[in-house]
Amino acid sequence: MNYIFTLGNAGERRCDLVKNWFSIADKIRPTISLYNQFKSKNYKYYDAAFLSLSQAAEALHRRTCDDTPMAKSDYTKKVNEIIESAGESHREFLERKLSSGNEYSFRLRIELMLKVCWSEEKIEQEKKRITKIINARNFLTHYPKSKERQFYKSFNAESGEYVSLLENIIISYILFLISNDKAWVIAIMNRRSQFTYTAF
Repeated sequence: MNYIFTLGNAGERRCDLVKNWFSIADKIRPTISLYNQFKSKNYKYYDAAFLSLSQAAEALHRRTCDDTPMAKSDYTKKVNEIIESAGESHREFLERKLSSGNEYSFRLRIELMLKVCWSEEKIEQEKKRITKIINARNFLTHYPKSKERQFYKSFNAESGEYVSLLENIIISYILFLISNDKAWVIAIMNRRSQFTYTAF
């Protein structure tokens, strides 16, 4: 069995790692469940594995990040201004539509997690690759039938790379959550032979 790290090579931080793991384990359980499904090779097709890891990555960040794109008080003020401007007859509709508007998009969640191991410059260099992952997830979620053949032509050629990057993101972010040490996370990711995504 391949381990990400052992308590023996975790050094002086091992007690903190164990404590921090137990503090987040319940919170990230859906991500762990989806990731274990992926590692057990229960997915016959790469689109299923890709969607599973996409959901796992999004759930991981959503459940462990309390930040929002806009300060909550500012967002509430903005929503109230919009409702007042639109009129009372639109209140129920707008409140429902805007109730979840102050959340990070899937793209921003991916980029925020990538910052554990990648610099801003590296993320900018990989924008095209990140965009392909976002577009693939959106296609498989919303499924525009008319573009299916065109989509799968590129997806089948690149899906292994997408899956590998998403796996790296999930692993590195969990390591960061339990260690709060970017240098340690990068060292582990660099020496793990099974992480073959060359840009990581």
